[in-house]
Amino acid sequence: MNSILILSVFDIRSDPRTRRLIKAINKDYHVTVLSRGVSDISNITHIPIPIQKRPSYFKIAVSLCFRMLGRHRAFLRNDLVEEAVSCVNLSAYDLIYTCDLSFLPSILEKKVHAKLVFDAREYYPLQFEDRWIWRWLYYTPKSHFCRHYLSQADCVLTVSQGLADKYQYEFGITCELVYSYPDFNDLEVAVVSPDSIRLVHHGACHPNREIGILLDVVAALDERYSLDLYLVPTDKRYFKEICKRVDSMKSIRIKKPVPFDEIIPTLNDYDVGLFFAPPATFNLKHCLPNKLFEFIQARIMVATGPLPDCSEIVRSNSLGLVSENFVAKDIAKQLSHMSASQISQHKESADAVAHKMSFSSSKLKILGLFEALLEKSS
Repeated sequence: MNSILILSVFDIRSDPRTRRLIKAINKDYHVTVLSRGVSDISNITHIPIPIQKRPSYFKIAVSLCFRMLGRHRAFLRNDLVEEAVSCVNLSAYDLIYTCDLSFLPSILEKKVHAKLVFDAREYYPLQFEDRWIWRWLYYTPKSHFCRHYLSQADCVLTVSQGLADKYQYEFGITCELVYSYPDFNDLEVAVVSPDSIRLVHHGACHPNREIGILLDVVAALDERYSLDLYLVPTDKRYFKEICKRVDSMKSIRIKKPVPFDEIIPTLNDYDVGLFFAPPATFNLKHCLPNKLFEFIQARIMVATGPLPDCSEIVRSNSLGLVSENFVAKDIAKQLSHMSASQISQHKESADAVAHKMSFSSSKLKILGLFEALLEKSS
């Protein structure tokens, strides 16, 4: 039985994409996971990475010197990652999977015969391009890592066609498209009441998600519409601003986030899932967020903005509404023109593609890619 090593800087308990991958392969391969936190998945070996401590001012100064000198690997070096990787005999594995650029130099130096699979969940040179300091510090080093290290991977996965096209254009890297489909949920399509249209949004509460647009949309709708927000306060100041606005709005409630395994069953009680984050960055423009596929799996209609990758999936499968822009009044006008019967039809369309857009489809592709790579190395 072949051995696979999964390297992640995340806690796999809160990383659904890696979590699903591990569950897909742990019966057919010996799986070792090196990640933060602890593992609650059986039949694997888990090696914890310590939590990163805040660097000292001296270390920050040294790192900036490396940046000014163009020593990109030294600048992006993560001591905890390097230490963790040094504790693992990379030559003992047949395939190594990671989604973090900082692992790549060490893996490529020490892996010997192992095949390297990289999961590009963002276009990393522009990951936080909305912050000028990040652009100034990280754009060039991240581009260097993609050009010199990522290009050596045996297989690169990514989450949307827009990201795949960008990696191909900038670095000549061909990516395999693996959507972040959730597990299949056997759910019924809930009946839509014409007098009570239930809207929902869930996920991170961060300024670049523009939750305020959703509040303005509902404010422009009539009393038939209500909105529940299941928000994770990733930006506490912005979360407080949203809470303050919601306090004066009778038709909107902020609810506590539910455990990961309960997200889709909870969404099933609603009629329309909302996602209207403007394309403030390249990655937002070409995102295919987990929530999009969770809406579909929950058998509810999708309402989203004119983001190219999102809108293609919604339109091609008749899953709901794609707005003309991100102006709240215009979105509200389009929503208000949809009858309960039309919403029901879109919910039925979601039910029709629920099997196709579940992780079972992604699992087949991942296993096929892994098998092909391992056959080449044997």
